[in-house]
Amino acid sequence: MHAAGNVAARFAQRVGDPAGAFARADVVLRERFHLHRGAGMALETRGIVARWDAELGQMTIWATTQSPQILKRLLARFLGLPEHAVRVVTQDIGGGFGPKGIVYPEDILVPFLARALDRPVRFIETRREHLLAVTQERDQRHDVELGLTRDGAIVALRDAFVHDCGAFVSWGIIVPLITSVSVPGPYRVPNYEVTLTAVYTNRVPVTPVRGAGRPQAVFVMERMLDLAAERLGLDRVAIRARNLIQPGQFPYDVGLVSRDGGPRRYDSGDYPECLRRLAEAVGWDGLAAERARARAEGRRLGVGLALFVEDTGLGPYEGIRVRVDPGGQVFVFSGASSQGQSHETTLAQIVADGLAVPLERVTVVPGDTAGIPYGVGTFASRIAVLAGTSAAQAAAEVRDKALAVAASHLEAARADLVLDDGRISVRGAPGRGLTLAEVAVLASAPRPGSALPSGTAPGLDAAAYVSVPQSTYSSGAHAAVVEVDAETGAVRILRYVAVDDCGTIINPMVVEGQVHGGIAHGIGNALLEEIVH
Repeated sequence: MHAAGNVAARFAQRVGDPAGAFARADVVLRERFHLHRGAGMALETRGIVARWDAELGQMTIWATTQSPQILKRLLARFLGLPEHAVRVVTQDIGGGFGPKGIVYPEDILVPFLARALDRPVRFIETRREHLLAVTQERDQRHDVELGLTRDGAIVALRDAFVHDCGAFVSWGIIVPLITSVSVPGPYRVPNYEVTLTAVYTNRVPVTPVRGAGRPQAVFVMERMLDLAAERLGLDRVAIRARNLIQPGQFPYDVGLVSRDGGPRRYDSGDYPECLRRLAEAVGWDGLAAERARARAEGRRLGVGLALFVEDTGLGPYEGIRVRVDPGGQVFVFSGASSQGQSHETTLAQIVADGLAVPLERVTVVPGDTAGIPYGVGTFASRIAVLAGTSAAQAAAEVRDKALAVAASHLEAARADLVLDDGRISVRGAPGRGLTLAEVAVLASAPRPGSALPSGTAPGLDAAAYVSVPQSTYSSGAHAAVVEVDAETGAVRILRYVAVDDCGTIINPMVVEGQVHGGIAHGIGNALLEEIVH
């Protein structure tokens, strides 16, 4: 299957002069970590249904994929069909977490059989099959060195790690590459050297799973800081505060090449404020006394904290099409599938705001390749950034077009028109106006002999494909206070605090739900789960 040997790739990056910095460091810590293998394990297993229409030469697929447009393109290629002859439909697929973003053999074989047999074919994965064969993640071994001054300032960091790819790679070495550039996190690391070795093994393939290499990096850095605080006799919050990138230093160039080939440059953040709020919320100043009281009662309390920086909004683009139906309903077609992130709510809010219509008038149609020709998919925390911005832009274009058509019909200047509650009226003369439904009729089916405004295409719709020059960065700080049974090893979580700087919040309830889900997934992976095959 592979060339001689089992090394899939080697990759290294260096910032500054690590060797010289280590030679000058007052303290050098060395540690080895193994980040065990885990998986997403969605409640809903994978599935695909394919139907071939021989008369039309059309293949329709209903699939639980995070990337319907990618699957469509691959199916067209492998089946020898033009792309317009392949339609992929994904409704709410349940949990995704990364493994459903992979194209598996069944995704190609089922449509192939449907065409060969000229009848619908279905494959629904069993729970056992999902556990055995769906792609996994983590499984890295790190050898780390951290050099510091006596007062706890980081002077150098070196990480050499091995990443287990499994039997083959489906997404290249994106997971270990993300790990390699994420280790410095929110800290000033003037001298950094990282070497990754990705290897093949006789195990299930590894692809991005919730976090995609970042949890490994965060664990490595945060654990090294804990060990450094212990060695130097420093408070764990204090040593972190000592090394954090400051708000006035943005944009902050880490000095590394990121996964998209561009520089890893943090665009914004206030990491000290995240840490301050975390310490205050978890009651950091009183934890030493709380632990002492518990110890006197025969109980063991542990306290952990970690900070992170996450690159989100992975390019190159995401597509959204907004259409006002002649009946007045607004449809939002998305190239990305929904997996519980409430795309239908978030995108509807953005479009409803842009068109000044009630939320209930907006219907989001996610993950149908017939609705919009181009898209990338739902992964890498990219939908709010890319699809959300595309939705706002498409809604703005539809709004502009509606105003142009209404101005022509009402014989009024565009500057004198007001759009509110789904109706365009002339300022100062509210009785003189048109509903968006009426404008859509005028725009899509003009009377014979009539004309649309110059430069206006038929139909009240618009598509937008927003791309970004580089990732955008969010950050946060989490802490947990746990009680450990010394005899059984059982862990009980007493308090968990999360401070997340995620930028503009479109829907607070949705965002809080995502944070809660991430915490639950992280706790499960840390305490309860390990994949051994």
